[in-house]
Amino acid sequence: CNVCESCLDAGEEPLYFVRGAVVVRMTVPEDEPVKAVEAIHTELCRGPHVLIINEADRLGVAHQGLLGVMEAARLATVLIFTAYNLNPFKRFGGQFTGRCMLIETAPQPEDLLIAHLQAVAAKEGVELTVPEAKKVLSTVLPEARGQVRDSLQTLDTFLLRRYSR
Repeated sequence: CNVCESCLDAGEEPLYFVRGAVVVRMTVPEDEPVKAVEAIHTELCRGPHVLIINEADRLGVAHQGLLGVMEAARLATVLIFTAYNLNPFKRFGGQFTGRCMLIETAPQPEDLLIAHLQAVAAKEGVELTVPEAKKVLSTVLPEARGQVRDSLQTLDTFLLRRYSR
């Protein structure tokens, strides 16, 4: 955007294919992946986008409906699929995965996550002690341990409970 603090800190021009694009985040529902494919298609018809599609491993056979969507996507469109479990995603077949760049991220170490949670809480005007941060991390689902997004979502829940009493 070259307007927000993050872009200004980067000190670089945004990528040409993202300029003017609308960033849309959506999550594939566990029980209705076909509706997710329809929603993705609808968004792509509206113009250049950066679509972040969470839980892509839930697509199952509905991923086949995305092949045409991916072919028709404009050059100014970026599709980002996220998945906890890459095994189902890898089984989608070469027609689908051949159009993707697979980037696996390693779980983050606990000390780094604790520091990050404390920094986020501080920006919200909340002091988060190390024991509290460890408590937050201990409640993250085992398959999501070390994941920043899940740790932040768990922090949100923790803080809501703390301040709703």
